[in-house]
Amino acid sequence: MNLVERASQTLARIEESLFAMWDALPELFIAVDEEGKIRRISAACEMTLGWTKAEMQGQHWFLFTHPDDLSRTAAVYDEHRGSGHPIVGLPACWRTKDGEYVQLYWYTPSTTMGGVSFSVATLKIPGTPDSKPILYTVK
Repeated sequence: MNLVERASQTLARIEESLFAMWDALPELFIAVDEEGKIRRISAACEMTLGWTKAEMQGQHWFLFTHPDDLSRTAAVYDEHRGSGHPIVGLPACWRTKDGEYVQLYWYTPSTTMGGVSFSVATLKIPGTPDSKPILYTVK
């Protein structure tokens, strides 16, 4: 086996381990490409939203975002792209398969990998009471 084949196999094992870790955590993880299409979701996304991986993959993220949150969320992500700053605690309701909406708080690091952005969402920002307003930042 040559060096390129070994490196490719090593990267595939690392990716497999990363996504296995995603599926073991209670937070919702999502990978979105430059066009806004969902490339990968975690098991917590399936459990929380009710959609299967097959149903979400390849769809644009805005299809799942509440209409009232869409323009604000898109504006924050547009500002985020290339800013060098993370998104921290962006509130947005996402549609569940049964037609209800769940409030999520999104965290997205400032870096991408191969044009793919990785985000994590929680149902509540840790350490904040439900009654306090939630703030998000892009600097």
